[in-house]
Amino acid sequence: MKRCVMICILAFLVVWCLMPEIMADVNNHSLKNKKNKQSLDTSKVSEDNDIEIDVEVKRDVGDEEGNYDDYEIHFYIDGNRMEDVKKVQIKMPSGKKVALRNKLGFNYMEFEVDNEQRYSLEDLKKKFPEGNYTIQLFPKKFGSKSFNLEYDFPTTPVITYPENDSTNIPLSFTMEWETLDDNINGILLRVEDGNESYAYETYNISTNATSFSIPEGLLLPNTKTRIELTIFKSNENGYTVSSNKIIHFTTGSE
Repeated sequence: MKRCVMICILAFLVVWCLMPEIMADVNNHSLKNKKNKQSLDTSKVSEDNDIEIDVEVKRDVGDEEGNYDDYEIHFYIDGNRMEDVKKVQIKMPSGKKVALRNKLGFNYMEFEVDNEQRYSLEDLKKKFPEGNYTIQLFPKKFGSKSFNLEYDFPTTPVITYPENDSTNIPLSFTMEWETLDDNINGILLRVEDGNESYAYETYNISTNATSFSIPEGLLLPNTKTRIELTIFKSNENGYTVSSNKIIHFTTGSE
């Protein structure tokens, strides 16, 4: 009996002596794990999340098959980490939220209501009423964009030469339009064949310009041609509005 008690006491002393080393190892292991976790979290936060969210509201005024006004809205999301965005959520003025998942890891996303179906301004307002919108990316570290939507379009440009549906237009000529609003931020000129099967060229033009010389060698003879003149205005509420004027004409033989 005495021998058994002595063995138990000896075993207790051995364990008691080893406990500080065991606890130290446990604590060191926990600290290492905690440090590693903090390091990983910090690296995630410091990554470059360069993703842009852009919104454009467009008004097209054209003369193909008669005069028409067509209204569009576009949402563009692009950046070098876009493929890591799992979900895009749009919160409407009513509070309703629409979620769009990025399961395939797209690095560019565009959502639009465009001219495949022509919308009047009233139609567009029913789908996208004026008010506060928020576009939130998930995970949330990739950012969000909030803006107050108002349909405040710049004045549609008036093209004075060439006239719509004119014929025998020279292959090289100077296009002209009336003076534009002072508060615009950009002018874009797009020239393409009349069937819109391919674009000839797109040009960025100075905001104070009222003419542009179509370069030689761009247009084909005896060809119906489409020109779209777009003016842009950056809205102080955080989105872009634009107005387009579209005309068609047919070139001559030379």
